[in-house]
Amino acid sequence: MDYQNIMLSYTNPDRDTEALHAALDLAYRHEAQLTVLQVNGQCDNDNCTRHYLYSVEELAQQINKANGHGVPVEYLVADCGNLVQATLNQAADFDLLVVADSHTACFADHLDPSMSQKLTSPTQLQQLKLAV
Repeated sequence: MDYQNIMLSYTNPDRDTEALHAALDLAYRHEAQLTVLQVNGQCDNDNCTRHYLYSVEELAQQINKANGHGVPVEYLVADCGNLVQATLNQAADFDLLVVADSHTACFADHLDPSMSQKLTSPTQLQQLKLAV
């Protein structure tokens, strides 16, 4: 599959490092636009801890540290109450939604069939690489 528009739901710099690298690698390999969405809000899982990045500048600074390929990145910061809903509101126009492994369960119950085909995580991507 060829991806042109990839979105990364980036919620915690410590926990989402693998998802960030996976999204950057996919965007580089597919020559795709990467949009990084930071949602300042809670997810439905009470065990999720939040790390807030309060501005686009702070978000860009975090991503630029990892962006060794020079992938073009667009940044969005959403201030709302629910991580999953804010992400899904933005994700409809993207070919692929990358989330951290720790958040796949948070999204699973809220996705319609067409959106669930767009959702991936670092573990799922690694399994695809091993299967090929």
